[in-house]
Order: sequence, then structure tokens, then C-alpha cells
Amino acid sequence: MKCKKIIRSVGVLLISLVITATIVLGYERYLDQKLLNFDKMYNSEIGKVYGLAERDKGEIFLENAAKRDDILVFGSSEFASDVPQNIKNMFPNTNFDCNINIIGKAYTQSLLNAIRVGALGENLKGKKLVSIVSLQWFLQWIPMLGDEIDVNGYNANFSQLQFYDFIDNKNISSENKIEACKRIVELSRSESTLQKTNTFANLYSKNDFVSRATLTVLKPYYALHHRLLKIRDKQQTLKILNQYKDKEQSTVQSINWDEAEKIAEQMGKEACTNNEFYVYNDYYNDTIKPLLKLNLLKDSYKDTDLMQSKEWKDYELFLKVCKELELKPYFIIVPVNGFYYDYTGMSQEKRAVFYDKLESISKSYGFDYLDMREKEYEPYFFRDVMHLGWKGWLYVSKKIQQYYS
Repeated sequence: MKCKKIIRSVGVLLISLVITATIVLGYERYLDQKLLNFDKMYNSEIGKVYGLAERDKGEIFLENAAKRDDILVFGSSEFASDVPQNIKNMFPNTNFDCNINIIGKAYTQSLLNAIRVGALGENLKGKKLVSIVSLQWFLQWIPMLGDEIDVNGYNANFSQLQFYDFIDNKNISSENKIEACKRIVELSRSESTLQKTNTFANLYSKNDFVSRATLTVLKPYYALHHRLLKIRDKQQTLKILNQYKDKEQSTVQSINWDEAEKIAEQMGKEACTNNEFYVYNDYYNDTIKPLLKLNLLKDSYKDTDLMQSKEWKDYELFLKVCKELELKPYFIIVPVNGFYYDYTGMSQEKRAVFYDKLESISKSYGFDYLDMREKEYEPYFFRDVMHLGWKGWLYVSKKIQQYYS
């Protein structure tokens, strides 16, 4: 009698699984059919939306951007800068008729970029890749923890789908995968929403018999999780395509760089009138002025050691992954507002050592970079103390155009 109950229970479970699988696979086929019209439905404005998670944390939008040979720009909070010269507003133009995709938002740094390019792999080979690198990534915001990444920001930007794709990429060495997994465990151990991938990364990083055996046993479970994430990516892609399909697209604009620079200069002058740091007025009033009154700004970075940052290893991991995949990113090394950083005690000499090291590592892997350290004291090059402004974004856009032309 007991045996019959067990058989009946197992039968009910199997039938339920078959029905569920049939529904899920049927839904995926439906999505695949809809996505056959991707090119007809796609609106290039999708590539210019700051912080669009469905694009940044997925694979379909980015893979298609690479196929169209758009410019793919990996960056972070600088994309949010609301100056007309922001790179997202500069392409396509009559000098370079190519659409742009801004990828990343605040707290996106080298580790996430390494996972992202590793996930996209072959799709990025021979494509126009730009990677923006900021000095702020190498500052220890929480010195007692010895880390430079805002953990909450990192976890919010982490893509489980891209992580699985990264691990599945046969062209990435196990050494680099293990290095990435160790760092992932370090940063996401307390994030409950990422426990599945955190457990996977923990097992993968240990690389011993027991961990490998456990991972082998759990492989079907993780394969199912990966498949469901892919289905969700298709669903979210279709949602965004429908959301933007009828919206007006930007036209190809005509740019005279000399005239554009004069306009940028004038805009900067009008926005920065109340301070010697050449930052826009509201930023000075709301952020810098209160710190000055409390005497918290002068020499506040005097003892900061950029050379000890964990970000260096993350940055080199990104370079190693790009090298293994035969990708050729163009690195934009963003300087800082020299007037402000001098005041905080991080001297020009100290910053020069940082730029030298960053460029030396990039060069050792054979990657090209844009050195802009001479722009540190150029008025209106920055909007605040770190983010590119009117003249800064214009300069970067022009250099990217020249590089790919």
C-alpha cells in the first residue's frame, strides 16, 4: 500500500514537471518568434538610456548592438551627467554615422566589466569597444574594510545571467574564472538575492575535489537556473522593444567641432560662476560649500594611497579577459578636477604616478588609451570634481570618433 502511494506521488510529481516544462518551453518559443522582428522593432534610443538594467544586465541587446557594429561604451556614473555634450548625445553625427550604446551606471567598475565582456565573448571580437576608467574606482571609501567598491552598488549591478555566460565561455582560462569567482564571493557573500550564484562562485573558486564533485552534482540545477534567466532576458528585451518602438529616434546631427567647443566653453562659463573650482554652482553650494564650512575638505586626501587599491587586480583581470578573447578596447582614462584635488591634498605628482601605472598596465597588454592628464586644470572640462563636463565630453567624443575613423 505504501509503495503504491510513493509511486502515485512520484507520478504526480513527474506529470507536474512535464506540464511545467511544456508551458515554459512553449512560452520561450513564443518569445523567440516575437524576437525574430528585433531589427524592425529596435529603436536606437534604447542604447542611450542611462542605467537601463534590461540592456546592461542582459545579453540580447548587447549582442545585437555588437552585430550592428555600434560603439559600445562601458562606463559608470559619468553617463548621468546632464550636459548636452554627453557622449550619448554626440552619435550618430555627419562625421561618424554610428550609433552608440552606453553600458553601465554608478558603481560599475572593472570586475563587472570583465564579467560582461566575458559573457558576450565572440560577439565583441573586432568591434568598437570603449572602456572608461576613473580614478575614483581606486579610492578607499571605507578604509577600515580595505575596499574601494560600494558593495550595495556592486550587487545591484551584478548580472547572474552574464556570470553564467562568463563561466560557460571556453575561451576564458580557468585561472581567470577562479580569480573572478573569489572576488565575487568576497563582495556578494551577504547579498541574499545572489545566493545561488554566490554558492556557485564559492564552489568554483575552491577548485578542489569535493567542491568540483558538488558542483557536478548541482550542474543540472544551475543549468536550469541559467536557462530561466535566458528566458527572462528574452521577456525583458521584448518589453523594452515594445516600450520604445514608437518613440522618436535621434537624427544624424551635424557637428562642427570648433563651433561646438566655443558653445561648450560658454555653457561652462554660465554654469560655474560662484567658485574657484570650476564646478557648477548648485554642486558647489550643496556639496563643497558645507564641507568647507566644517573644515572637512582641506588635505582630506593627503594620506590616500591609490597604489594599494584592490581595484588594480580587478582592472588587470578585465585586461586579461579582453586579451584572451582577442578584444581591443580603447581605454579612456578620465582625469580629475586638478583645482579640487590639489585642495584636498592629493597632489599632481601623486596623481601622475597613478596615471603612469594605469597606462603602463594597459600598454603591457597591447591596448590603446587616451591620456587626458593635461586637462586637469582646464576650466569647464569637468562638471563637478570628477565627472566630465561641457568641454570634457566634447573632447572625448571627438577623440573616439578620430580613433575609430
